[in-house]
Amino acid sequence: MAANSCLLILILELVFSLTIVTSSTLIDTLVNRPIADEVRNEVGKLDFPDDTKVALLNQYINVGNYSKDFIKLLNTYKTFKNPPINFNDDEIRLLTTSNTQDSLYDKILAQLKYYRKGQEIQCAQYVTLHYKLYFDTKRNTKDISEHVYNMIAMAYKGKFIVFKWLWELYISLWSPTTDNAVQPLNMIADDLEKFRRPLSHLEGLCVQHKYIPVIDSTASRPSLLNAFLGCVIFKGKKHRNIKNNKPGLMELSRPYFYNTIEEFYQLNYKKHELYKKNTPALPISINHLSLRCVWHETSFLIKPISKVTIDWPGIEHVYKIDRQKVYDQFEITHDWTKDPFKHGIRFQQTFIDIIRIKLYCYIWVELSVYKPTVHIFHVYFKSLIADMLKFSYTEDKTLNKVITLYDKLYSPKKEQIEEVIKMITEEVNTILASLLESTNKIELADLSDINTPSSRSDFLYEIDKQLTEIGRQFNGMLDGLTFDVLLFFINGSKNTQLAVFPEN
Repeated sequence: MAANSCLLILILELVFSLTIVTSSTLIDTLVNRPIADEVRNEVGKLDFPDDTKVALLNQYINVGNYSKDFIKLLNTYKTFKNPPINFNDDEIRLLTTSNTQDSLYDKILAQLKYYRKGQEIQCAQYVTLHYKLYFDTKRNTKDISEHVYNMIAMAYKGKFIVFKWLWELYISLWSPTTDNAVQPLNMIADDLEKFRRPLSHLEGLCVQHKYIPVIDSTASRPSLLNAFLGCVIFKGKKHRNIKNNKPGLMELSRPYFYNTIEEFYQLNYKKHELYKKNTPALPISINHLSLRCVWHETSFLIKPISKVTIDWPGIEHVYKIDRQKVYDQFEITHDWTKDPFKHGIRFQQTFIDIIRIKLYCYIWVELSVYKPTVHIFHVYFKSLIADMLKFSYTEDKTLNKVITLYDKLYSPKKEQIEEVIKMITEEVNTILASLLESTNKIELADLSDINTPSSRSDFLYEIDKQLTEIGRQFNGMLDGLTFDVLLFFINGSKNTQLAVFPEN
C-alpha cells in the first residue's frame, strides 16, 4: 500500500508540474455577494418607498451572475404591463458581467429593475395559468404542465420566488407511476379548485403593485382594445383580496381577452423552447425530487471517513428513519404526490446535511496532515473537491469562506490551516446539532499518529479513493440534480406568505 501511494504521489507531481493552471476550478464555482453592510448603505440612498428598500435587501443577489440569453428572454417576454420593463445594453452588462470598476449603486439599481421585471413576468404567468386552468375550453394537462414547468424553470434561473402551491400543482399534474407522463385532466379536476384561491390572491397583489392594469369593465370593447391590448377585466365588487381589502382578479370575461392570452401563451412558449435548446432541463421530475436514486445507498452514504470521530451510527439512524417515511409515502400509501412536502423535504435536508458533513471533513483531514512534501497531492485533492462541488455546491456563506481560504493554501502556514480547520469544526458541529438534535460539541480527530511520510501517503491514498468514489457515484446517480435545486424546492415549502415585489 505504501509503495503504491508513494508512486501515485510521484506521478501526480509529474502531471501537475507539466500542467500548471492559472485559475482555480474551486474559486470559479463560487457565487460571491458583496458585503451586506455595503449593500445596506447604498440601498439607503435610494429615493424609493421603505417597502421597496426592505424587499430589495431581503432578496438582494449579486448582479453579474445572470446569463445574457436569460436577460434577452425576459426582455422579449409578453406581459400585461404597459409599458413593459426593458433592459438597455449597459444594464444587461451590469447584470451579466462582474466588473469591480462598476459602482455598487449602479448595480443595485440594475438589480432592483431586474426584480421588478421578474415580477412583471410572474404576474403575466399567473394570468395565463388562471386562464389555462379555469377558462380554456381546449385545456389539457400537457399544456398546463408545460406552462407550470416553464414558470418554475424561469424562477429557478432568475432566482425568483416560487410558492408552495405551485410546486404542489406541478407535482399533481404528473402520474405517480410514470415519471414522463402527465395525468388526464379528469384525474385532477377535483384538485384544481384548491389552487384558485392562492392564484387569485397573487393576481390581486399584481394589480395592487401595478404589474397588471385595472380596467373598468363598463368601458366599451374598442376603447379597451386600443388602450390595453389583451388585458384582463377586473370586477372589484365581486372579488376582493381578503387580507388587504384590495380589488383582485375575478374572471377573464371576454373571448377576445382569451384569444390574446392564448396568443401570449403560444408566443412565450416558443421563446421558452428556443431558450431551452441551449440550456439543460431543470431536474425536477418526481424521481429527482423524491431522491429515489439514493434510497438504497445508505451504506455508501454513511461510510465513515478514516480518523473522523463523528457519530456515524447516529447519523445512519436519522437517515434511515427519514428515508423510510418517504419510501412509505411513495410506495405504500401512494400519497407523496398529494403532499410532497410532508416528509420529502426532511429527507432531502438530511441527505444534504450528510454530504455537507463529508465535504467539510474531507477538507479537514487533508489539511490536518498537510506537509510541504505532499503539496502536489494537495493540488490534486482540490480537483476532487471540485468534482464533489459539481452536485453539492450551494451559495452558502460559510462554505464560500472555507473554499476560498482552502483554495489559497498553496504553501500554507500553520496559522492559515488552523483558521480553516477551526471554521470547519464549528460548521460541522452546527450541522450535527441540527441533524442529530444534539448540542454535544465534537473534536474531529487526533491525527498525531500520522507522522511519517509513509503513514501520511497511505492515509491520503485511502481518503483519495473514498472522495473519488463519492464524487463519481453521486454525480452519476443524481442525474443532473444539484443541491441548489433541492434547496430551491425546500425553500418553496417555507413561502407561506404571499408577496409581490413592490412596483411603486
